[in-house]
Amino acid sequence: MLAVCKRELRSFFSGMTGWALTAFLTAASALYFTALELGVGLTDFGYYTLYNTLFVLLVWAPAAAMRSLAAERRDHTDQLLWTSPTPAWAIVLGKYLALCALFALPCLFDAAMILTLRALGATAGATAANFACLLCYYLLGCAALAVCLFLSGLTETPLLAGAGGFGVLLLAFLLPSLRGMLKLGSPWLTEACGALLGALSFFAPFETFVNGTFSLPALVYYLSAAGLFLFFTMRHIARRRGVRRTLRARALAPAAVALALLANLAVGALPAGYASFDLSAGGLYTLGDSSRAVAEGLEQDVTLYYLCPTGSEDAILTGLLDQYADASSHIRWEQKDPDLYPTFGAQYGEGVSAGSLIVDAGERSAVLDPADLYLYEYTDYATGSYTVRFDGEGQITATIYRLTSGPASHAYYTANHGEKALSDTLLEALEAQNLEAQALNLLSDPIPEDCDLLIINCPAADFTGAQGAVDELALLESYLDGGGKLLIATDGYYDTPGLDGLLARFGLERVEGLVVEGDAAHCLYGYSYYLLPDHAFTTESAALDGLDPTDYLLLQMAQGIRIEAADGVTAEPLLTTSAAAYSKAAGYDMTTTEREEGDIDGPFSLAVYAREEASGAEVIWLGCSNMDDEALYLSVPANCDFLVGCAASLAGQRSDLVIDPKAMEAALLTIPAGTAAAAGITFLLAVPVGLLAAGAVVSLRRRRR
Repeated sequence: MLAVCKRELRSFFSGMTGWALTAFLTAASALYFTALELGVGLTDFGYYTLYNTLFVLLVWAPAAAMRSLAAERRDHTDQLLWTSPTPAWAIVLGKYLALCALFALPCLFDAAMILTLRALGATAGATAANFACLLCYYLLGCAALAVCLFLSGLTETPLLAGAGGFGVLLLAFLLPSLRGMLKLGSPWLTEACGALLGALSFFAPFETFVNGTFSLPALVYYLSAAGLFLFFTMRHIARRRGVRRTLRARALAPAAVALALLANLAVGALPAGYASFDLSAGGLYTLGDSSRAVAEGLEQDVTLYYLCPTGSEDAILTGLLDQYADASSHIRWEQKDPDLYPTFGAQYGEGVSAGSLIVDAGERSAVLDPADLYLYEYTDYATGSYTVRFDGEGQITATIYRLTSGPASHAYYTANHGEKALSDTLLEALEAQNLEAQALNLLSDPIPEDCDLLIINCPAADFTGAQGAVDELALLESYLDGGGKLLIATDGYYDTPGLDGLLARFGLERVEGLVVEGDAAHCLYGYSYYLLPDHAFTTESAALDGLDPTDYLLLQMAQGIRIEAADGVTAEPLLTTSAAAYSKAAGYDMTTTEREEGDIDGPFSLAVYAREEASGAEVIWLGCSNMDDEALYLSVPANCDFLVGCAASLAGQRSDLVIDPKAMEAALLTIPAGTAAAAGITFLLAVPVGLLAAGAVVSLRRRRR
């Protein structure tokens, strides 16, 4: 076997063939590597280079393997092999190992490109994911070589073997698209044929690695495919050598196919946690603790229907759905092709489009629009560049919780004092936490008995007392006496002494003026009144549970809130400034942000929580009126997360279900132009030209001999 392998390798590199093939595939990878990784700073080598050069394998593999057996047969040198004492399996494996060694050479240069990215700043996680993709890419190429080697053994014309290999690989490359076009009369027949075509989609398993998953089924698929076609090649050679076909020999082929199928089925049946491992930059396929807690706590069945045409599946979403199904026996998911089941989505409401995810919890259901699963955030409005984050886990977990956690809680927000309207984003986020919010006019309606949370958002006018047409302060006092929950945001521009007096029962009062930060690390771009507060350490409130303390919050023109000792009241800060902060006593009338005589020294609490032990009343007071802002959420989404956490914790819902969207890619590298140019010239020009030059030298020396 080794002698055959050495002979094949010698034949590759004694002329131009091996050198040219290595240079060609290396140059193809280097082209994308130079343009995207070095030129843009991308770190995903698996997708931007290996995946984009898959089409090159359609030509490279047939070109490499077409002469292996066909040329032997054409030149009648195969008789020397067949009459030698070397068994057929050793001949086939020897030639195959030589092809694999040939393919390993450009893969080694690919590995050098990955290490170059690591040296330029790519993270260890991104490097591991890139090498995992390279491993699968190599096994894919080896499996393709096994197919082409088999075809080379069927003919004595190398060009015909090469054309046949290209045709077979091209068909396998196009199978996912053809699978989506397949529409038979019966849905089950279409699905069965689609599953068969999916199993034959030779390049599809590689996409799991490209999408950030280390997949054992994909590796087993390529290993079994290579083994199966090597077996077929051996059987074909054995027949040509005149080996008698006994009953046992005839049974080997079906047995080999069955063994390959069983191996793939066995690995495919493994739980997702054992069969695949998340290598994505943002942890796209890893459920957080909150999601696992919701899934494991289910006491009823939940079915997730993915309404998607066959062949157009979102690999990121299906990978995440596998994780949900693996996390709980009460969760399963199923794909429904709208072309096969055209009326399926209609039973869940109008306008259910392809790509939608339907969460069915029995009596209750919800539809997630595919556009809501991805968040596009502009990073440069001048150039139109943007980043994309995946919010699938946050959307799915919140929906499952809302549908299975019992009746919704009710929140009311006052609307007759010039209050700032709650944003649509916040209202939708509250609904996702099973918290339904609606407006309340205290002049016409009392506080409803089912009010689990009352929201007062920056009133421009004070609440009236006994002298008014309606004693609104008495309504609020009565609500709190009954254990009511209050979330309030105020602005230092408006005086509300009546409301301030109500909050004084909790030992809370405003700090005069507006807070200015003296620490540049706690303010935005040097604007000292654009505050970036710290999360406080809390023991009583659950408002901060599940929030990432490293995510920035932004409070503009905020007031400090002072906590005074009060009998029967427990209070604590939620957000705090640095010790260098001070409050400008002049407030909105300040003429400078510099510290002046009369200004009040910090630190300050910008958001506080308090609970009255006797009544059970709870309040969260925010000294800023503009945390809830649609435009602000584009750059500071954590503001919405914080407000939702406050509301959910007060209303008795889980406050740890605020799951941040996940990054689709690692951060871009900043590569100096000179370094990028040097690396690009090395891999794109120097290496391929050097390989071709070496091949030319070897060929000339051989001819002179």
